[in-house]
Amino acid sequence: MPPGPEGRDFRYRSYEDLQADGLSVDRKNYQLVYTAPLDKDTTLDEIYRRFNIERPSDYKGHSLSTGDIVVFRQDGKQTAYYVDEGADYRQVPEFSPSRKAAHAGRVS
Repeated sequence: MPPGPEGRDFRYRSYEDLQADGLSVDRKNYQLVYTAPLDKDTTLDEIYRRFNIERPSDYKGHSLSTGDIVVFRQDGKQTAYYVDEGADYRQVPEFSPSRKAAHAGRVS
């Protein structure tokens, strides 16, 4: 989604707030901002720390925030997680990614 007012209904919102307004997590509202190979033991908390404290030198996006999506692809299976308030995560199968690496996605 383009930056600016078009994305304001989705940015930095808890999953519960989206649902309360009749909105859903939809891939068309996100853009891929980073991919990287995963270690089999990588956790969501590690991803959060990596993109908030120890950012990769080639990462140019904002800190991982509420409303962002993290996608894991491990053992041929893809799992998407919504970054919720308090650095909690909610699995969002409706996101259904098709990329082959780990992704950090955000509303732009």
